[in-house]
Amino acid sequence: MPKLEVLAYHGWGFDNTCWRSWETRFAQQGDRFLTSDRGYFGNPVEYPVQYPIQYPVSPKIILTHSYGLHLCPIAQLEQTSLLVILSGFLEFHPCQESLRRRSQLILQQMLAQFQEKPEVVLSHFKAKCDYFWLMHRCPMTCQRVPMT
Repeated sequence: MPKLEVLAYHGWGFDNTCWRSWETRFAQQGDRFLTSDRGYFGNPVEYPVQYPIQYPVSPKIILTHSYGLHLCPIAQLEQTSLLVILSGFLEFHPCQESLRRRSQLILQQMLAQFQEKPEVVLSHFKAKCDYFWLMHRCPMTCQRVPMT
């Protein structure tokens, strides 16, 4: 039986391959790791509203990146022991009004440019939302904190 069950949701412009190093790291520790895929670059992989619990006594963790939090069904959030949000919307759209207006303008420009140069927009977006950190660094630097 795994120590933890982890379900990960990627954000806009990503697919579930962004979680590979995380999956490897959790598997090395004997945990069950599942990823959802919105289907931006292939076939979507979504889980039913009921968290795919295989081991009822294992703690449940949901990892979300950016827009991934908004793709996760509320019923799954209600069943989780821990929610981890990486580069959430408060990072993208701050609460301070002047900063939020700026971020909304940038988003409008991004959407307009996406019509003509989607690859360029996607590349710039990934560079600004900690893509490298998500893909490579965190699993090697994070240490497990005992859950109580």
